[in-house]
Amino acid sequence: MLNFFDGKYEPFQPFLTYEVLESCGVILEQHQPSELLSGVVHSYLQVTTTKPIRYSVVPDGMEAFYVSSCGVLISGFQENAFDLNLSKPGQYFGIRFHPGGLQCFFDIASNLISSKIMDAVLVFNDGEKLDFHNQLYQYPDFNTRIKFCDEWLLQKLKPSQSSKFDSILLEIYKTCGNIAVGELADKVGLSSRHLNRIVQSYTGLSTKSFIQIIRIQFACKIAWREDSSNSELALDLGYFDQSHLLNDYRKRIRTNPTGLFSRLTSDFYNKSDE
Repeated sequence: MLNFFDGKYEPFQPFLTYEVLESCGVILEQHQPSELLSGVVHSYLQVTTTKPIRYSVVPDGMEAFYVSSCGVLISGFQENAFDLNLSKPGQYFGIRFHPGGLQCFFDIASNLISSKIMDAVLVFNDGEKLDFHNQLYQYPDFNTRIKFCDEWLLQKLKPSQSSKFDSILLEIYKTCGNIAVGELADKVGLSSRHLNRIVQSYTGLSTKSFIQIIRIQFACKIAWREDSSNSELALDLGYFDQSHLLNDYRKRIRTNPTGLFSRLTSDFYNKSDE
């Protein structure tokens, strides 16, 4: 079994790797949040483009804000890859939230946004309309923007306590998503039904669906970085066989492991729709 979990879950986005960024002429800046936010916010990032481009996002078990000067898109947990159309050259900002992180700041029902990309104006009520993008772009550079984000989010942070969901996440991450729902329930001392209620309350997805997101995330990461065969990878991640892995990969990532890099860097793919 591959030992790919080192105690801290790190989402992998192939578009944000050095080789793809260099090929597409995109500049990436990333920074961790304030220590007070580190348990709920994973990171801030900013991409700078000199031409229209499609920003491809694979399922990674994170919620996110995608921010441009025009507005804010909110992403729930995605089960399949999708594209963000960066139709103009410029700077685009993002905030990645750990699972359940959005609920620590906002009154959002997780099932409202799971598997969806929604304009923030459709998600928040009138008393909590986001003017976030206008405030953010008043700041001239990435460093001042992340400072603003820290302050903005800290003002909205709700008091919280450690929950059973933390233990559930750890077990899923430790196994790279190669764990059955019943086994997971046993490990965290819950019935399968109670487990599912907890996971749904935080993610809007069934336990099985969320586990599958984490498994395909590790499959994508390992296939990109490791020199291992598809059959070996399938065995390590609990797929029935190589065919099962490849079918799941094509369904969720929209290509096969060997074709992902060429797809992300092709001129045809990166002609953003006007």
